[in-house]
Amino acid sequence: MNLFTVCSDNGQRLKAQYESGFSAEDRAKAEPFLEDVRERGRLSINRTPSHLFNILQERIYLNVHRFAERESGRLGKSVEDILHEKLKDKWFAKRVAFDSHFEAGTAFLYASLNIGNAGALHYGDYCIIWKRDLHNDYRTGYLEGDSLVRFVSNSNEVDEESLSVGCACHDTKQYLAVHKHRAVALSADRSLWANCLCNDGKEDKQDYIEAIFENGTGEVAISYIEEIRLPQENKKRYEDTEQELRLLDDEEYAIFEETDAETAQMVTAFQKISEIIAERGLPMIKGIKDA
Repeated sequence: MNLFTVCSDNGQRLKAQYESGFSAEDRAKAEPFLEDVRERGRLSINRTPSHLFNILQERIYLNVHRFAERESGRLGKSVEDILHEKLKDKWFAKRVAFDSHFEAGTAFLYASLNIGNAGALHYGDYCIIWKRDLHNDYRTGYLEGDSLVRFVSNSNEVDEESLSVGCACHDTKQYLAVHKHRAVALSADRSLWANCLCNDGKEDKQDYIEAIFENGTGEVAISYIEEIRLPQENKKRYEDTEQELRLLDDEEYAIFEETDAETAQMVTAFQKISEIIAERGLPMIKGIKDA
């Protein structure tokens, strides 16, 4: 099954549904939302500090299959064992079932559609935003929700019927978004849009439009990074703490590390990430306020 053909076909259906099913008045109200998704929509992935640092250090982001293949050769373990370790019992069988269901599925890279917030923070505080011209080199499809939650059953069967009406291609992603979030799309309150489209809640409440992009390699170079985002309150806390720590002597710093190890680790990670971002010639971390 070719996922991107399915996405293209359904995207045209969603566009026709929008044009025939929304009144002229509602289309006028929804147009700013569609325009925002069409023009500002980017693919984003959230990662932990250590994962982000490794991506920047290696200059490349690998999908889970390529990661497992690489680690298999390095560690002498089977690809399947490494996939299982990485995905855990909760997602291993579903991810394998979904990816093997589609042509070139083991080369799929996953992201979320983002129009301005700090992404799906459950996966990590640091949000990588991929450049718009990524789509010149990668085929991209969009699903109305998480592929493994929405479209893979507990018996690890892919629900083709539901998927075929809950997807769109890159050029029609705005119609998928407007159908999913009709009430918000008709609202004039733009502050609702970004967090509605890519919800940053806990795992059981998070919601986003999932993006799948692929060019046969299962990897993407960091030259495609447009920016790296971090919630503004976190960025300010790390920067302020960093300044305070510079005033401490070695003994005082050791006491701080012992009494607030988590903050010390996060600030150290922020420092290291900022340094390697500068080394790689990428834009410095951008603080994002809650919408």
